[in-house]
Amino acid sequence: MSEVKNKTVLKGGEFLIKDTQPHDIFIPEDKNDEQAAFEGMASEFIDKRVAPHYDAIEHKDYDKVIQLLNEAGEQGLLGTGIPEEYGGMGLDFNTDSLVIEHFGRAQSWSVAFTAHIGIGTLPVLYYGTEKQKQEWLPKLASGEAKASYCLTEPGSGSDALGAKTKAVLSEDGNEWIITGQKMWITNAGFADLFTVFAQVQEDDRL
Repeated sequence: MSEVKNKTVLKGGEFLIKDTQPHDIFIPEDKNDEQAAFEGMASEFIDKRVAPHYDAIEHKDYDKVIQLLNEAGEQGLLGTGIPEEYGGMGLDFNTDSLVIEHFGRAQSWSVAFTAHIGIGTLPVLYYGTEKQKQEWLPKLASGEAKASYCLTEPGSGSDALGAKTKAVLSEDGNEWIITGQKMWITNAGFADLFTVFAQVQEDDRL
């Protein structure tokens, strides 16, 4: 693992504009035994637990979706990239990527799964206060709580700055009052945590 840590890490889309050495690129053939074990665990979960229920899930059996998310949480598969201090497995990025790659073949269930662990959970991990992290990350990692992400509106989608939803701080300063409309929110029917994009001031976003 020390070899991986010593490699040059490019952030975001830097690979498009910066030189990259071949030995700095992680490929599946470079995985070690521990990474292969986690990858195998993910693959087995899909084959044995999710795949038998593909038809039910495609026919909108949301109870089955929730059940499988709970089972994934029990196995630690909802918190692979969450630090151990917040109830996750604390896996490195490469191992986490190998695990998540397998869930991409889980048909519709993979949408609920990746929305939960990705855009649902990561905003708390990256930008949440310490109090929010302590409150939500252990629940999201275990599956006790489910997450969703509210960006799309009737008049805007990936164009986040085009969102019309507004958030106004209450007079007592204790809560935000949100007005607006969101749509196409994956996991919204059963989620416990909603990350909502909204205008706070004319040029700011929450």
